[in-house]
Amino acid sequence: MVADAIDLIQEGGEPDVQRFVDRSPRITEGLANLDKEGARERVVRDLLDSFGTGRVMFRNTRKQLRGFPKRKAHLIALEGEEVFVAKVNWLVGFLEEHPEEKILLIGKSLDLVEDLMEALLDRVNMKIAQFHEELTLLQRDRNAAYFSEQNGADLLICSEIGSEGRNFQFAHHLVLFDLPENPELLEQRIGRLDRIGQTETINIHVPYVKGDAGERYARWYQEGLNAFEKNLQGAQLLVKRLQQIKADTLPRFIEESKKLREETEAQMERGPDRLLALTSKGGGEIEKVLEELDKWDGDREFEDWMLRLFDHFGLEVEELDGRDYLLKQGNVITDAFPDLAEDGMAVTFDRGRALMREEIGLMTADHPMVRNSIDLLLSAEAGNSTFGVWEAPGTTSVILEAFYIVECVAPASLQTDHYLPSIPLRVAIDYQGKDMTSDASLMKAVLRRGNHRKLLEQPKITGEMIPEMLKTLDSLAGQRRVVVVTKSLELMESSFDQEKGRLEDLAQLNPLVGKEELLEIENHREALKLALGGARLRLDSLRLIYKVPS
Repeated sequence: MVADAIDLIQEGGEPDVQRFVDRSPRITEGLANLDKEGARERVVRDLLDSFGTGRVMFRNTRKQLRGFPKRKAHLIALEGEEVFVAKVNWLVGFLEEHPEEKILLIGKSLDLVEDLMEALLDRVNMKIAQFHEELTLLQRDRNAAYFSEQNGADLLICSEIGSEGRNFQFAHHLVLFDLPENPELLEQRIGRLDRIGQTETINIHVPYVKGDAGERYARWYQEGLNAFEKNLQGAQLLVKRLQQIKADTLPRFIEESKKLREETEAQMERGPDRLLALTSKGGGEIEKVLEELDKWDGDREFEDWMLRLFDHFGLEVEELDGRDYLLKQGNVITDAFPDLAEDGMAVTFDRGRALMREEIGLMTADHPMVRNSIDLLLSAEAGNSTFGVWEAPGTTSVILEAFYIVECVAPASLQTDHYLPSIPLRVAIDYQGKDMTSDASLMKAVLRRGNHRKLLEQPKITGEMIPEMLKTLDSLAGQRRVVVVTKSLELMESSFDQEKGRLEDLAQLNPLVGKEELLEIENHREALKLALGGARLRLDSLRLIYKVPS
């Protein structure tokens, strides 16, 4: 009912208000005012909030996302009494036919990996790496990196552990030397290549010997579940239902599996998954976030600035390729980079590159090294006070410009930065106390270097003028602080009023939402009001300007 109502609203229609009159005053009011600007979007959000999966559960399906590759299955029927020998003979020929390709091979066990390594050693002339549970984590990382390198391994042979959490999207051929019994595990294997960012169609090669159990699994996955070429929806539910199938022949079992798959997919489209998908779309917010990410990813000024900042702190920056760099300790003048290994850290400012090479760190504004570097720069005293000479029409004057930070010291659990982040306030006055903060010519002024000692050697300036100017600056900044804090309190009150109304509405639908939640939100509101109201000013930097006639 809810999903149908949402569809109707989004198509420009009007659902039956009476269905919700006794259940949700919030939605009833929204449905009665659908003609107002933005009303439809708000009602859809409220419907999902009240009757959907809530605001803390998200899942984006392949149907909603773009960027996934196509999958092409190649089932290879083989003759032979020895299953392993027949498959190895085929594999040797396959490798010889694809000498320039990166090929990932996955099998069930460690023993299989070792047997394949031994069987291929003298039969193919190519670089091979292995990946299994007996290797240390460091060895696995190195082998995975070796496989990813352009001149590295051509073939990576993995045990089942190789289908857990690794990204090999730079490869386009997957050989399934054997098949798991669970469709979810099969999807995990394919998922090592089937990722957003994969540039080509994934070729999935499934060799099997006629008459062997592998043939039955291959046909079942291909004909019954279409699991090689399509992602299975509702795999967990499907597996439970498959266990209840009673079929005396393989064709019948395949046919029953196909019916169950179609029924499960249809159920996923109609049921909770549909509401979950609608919730996960984010009401247009996701697109805004992606646009912002794209803008940041393409910002070369940020990249150049960070490289200069790393260099400032003594890090050795070695350019590798494109936007890739190797950061080494070099002559580091601080202990702000404790996680930087002795042999360095490979980083990139290219998100696509980082997705392909998981051993390379992505440098973004929220990367620990970036945050540490910026915090270190801002907390240092160097550059906190400067002097400049301004040549401009008019009389000689002395101007003092200051930056204050409005900061709220409170427990992290209050999340005060949501309403009052650390905000810089700029104020400026001349030696007579005149407010110069909004003076357009001052803000555009180009200063030159000068000798500040001539001014500061005068006792009247350092003993009387500057202290009085600082008092005036403190007063002006204090007035601006009141405005900033008032706005933050208004924002907080509005946000909590909405949340309180939401909880009161949900309480009519869900008995688990009770007085405790409402009391908690009021306590949180009072704590925030106290913390925000106590936000303080901190003098961050000063600039003394000596104005002389031009």
